[in-house]
Amino acid sequence: MQTTLNVRQFRSLMPHLKQTLDQAQELIIMTKGEPVARVTPIFKRPKFESMDSYYATFPAMLPDSTPDIRAERDRR
Repeated sequence: MQTTLNVRQFRSLMPHLKQTLDQAQELIIMTKGEPVARVTPIFKRPKFESMDSYYATFPAMLPDSTPDIRAERDRR
């Protein structure tokens, strides 16, 4: 959800910025009716113990197609 604020509203919101971003996900700051800034939360990357645990999150790969490609090539 996107919330539009003017600069004065944004300044008063600063002490509670984290809670507001948890609810709004994005703030658009306006000056004289024109958008001047967008405030969004930073994406936090998950931490992995090792590269193996990282690769374990990938979907399963299809079987190797090399034998099929070679068989097709040999048939020509």
